Amino acid sequence: MPAIRSGRVRAALLLGIFLLMLLGNVLTPYAVDDWAYMHSFATGERLTRFGEIFPSMAAHAQTMNGRLFAHFWAQLFLLLPKAVFNIVNALIFTALIALLARLAQPEGERDNLILLMIFCAVWVFVPAFGQVFFWLDGACNYGWGCVIGFAFLAPYIRLLDRDAKKKPLFWILWMLAGFYTGAYLENMAAGAIFLSALLLFGRRVLCRKKNGVLPWLPGRRPDTGYRYCHSEFPGGSDYLPASSQ
Repeated sequence: MPAIRSGRVRAALLLGIFLLMLLGNVLTPYAVDDWAYMHSFATGERLTRFGEIFPSMAAHAQTMNGRLFAHFWAQLFLLLPKAVFNIVNALIFTALIALLARLAQPEGERDNLILLMIFCAVWVFVPAFGQVFFWLDGACNYGWGCVIGFAFLAPYIRLLDRDAKKKPLFWILWMLAGFYTGAYLENMAAGAIFLSALLLFGRRVLCRKKNGVLPWLPGRRPDTGYRYCHSEFPGGSDYLPASSQ
């Protein structure tokens, strides 16, 4: 089997990416907002127990913003040893590259050169790479937000030229994923809404597939999560344009 399609080469590439990201995480200390998120927004005291995160996030929604899921993860990993975050974050970035490589190719195709090129493109063209993928608070917001957004859009891409016949559980889980996507990060939610509509438009116009009602439903859930977490809470309304407040 040529190296370009070899499973062993692919595994070695993914392992190399994971180890490189792990090294970057080990060399990146806590910085700026990390120190603030070590403390409860409810009491101002240092977090010491898992249960203290929930009142902290309730206060955060009232005083800061509606990124409750992202900052929940940030406060959780700030409770744990830094090594835990280093490993998890490196795994999540590696999963992002693998997901992008899969979405960039027809189903069943495994081109290792494409995987390598995608990694290089992300490394070179993402602004402030370290702040997005190495820094703890930044990674929980932006790096992990990328993974969530692309994971939500993946079924749209796979259904682009196929019949949308799936079991009810699939649609329920996809709609829940849509809500989580919208609630996670406001700018990523806007992009997910736009791209899901664009992909459905392409499916109907370019691929001549009838969309029906069901494929539109998951694409509405990011809007619901976006509105709920980034407009219903006082701290989240700062992220909305004046016309929508």
